[in-house]
Amino acid sequence: MPNLFDEWRADHESHRVLLAMIDSETDCERRFALFAYLARELCVHMAIEERTLYARLALGEATRRRAAHSILEHQDIEELLETFYAMDVEDPHWLRTFRVLRELIERHEAKEDEAVFRDAMENFDVEEASAMRRRCMQDQHRLSASVRHTA
Repeated sequence: MPNLFDEWRADHESHRVLLAMIDSETDCERRFALFAYLARELCVHMAIEERTLYARLALGEATRRRAAHSILEHQDIEELLETFYAMDVEDPHWLRTFRVLRELIERHEAKEDEAVFRDAMENFDVEEASAMRRRCMQDQHRLSASVRHTA
């Protein structure tokens, strides 16, 4: 069975690829389409992490602070994502703001890859990680359908 944390790392890699594609895209319509896709993917990804990983890490005395900090970073990312829908993608400010978002996402996901997932692996047994993976897969289906209809 694939490791949940490896799957999340793979998601992070796909986010980095999309971020780079958006940053280098010169066609504004295509840039915004890529952005909208990334935004949906990020919202689902972050919601699943919060419902599973961070909900569990928040229970541990040693991991509670990291979980709270990561959830706050998710909120910052979500708030910044929303601002793009009110901006004109052809405005140079859009791309400058996108680069701020890119840095925020890449820094946050690097912390998850390097520290948060390590903490989780040290605190979860195999059975708990497997149950979390099953729940993530269920949430992925439900949330993906929900986000597609609202975005």
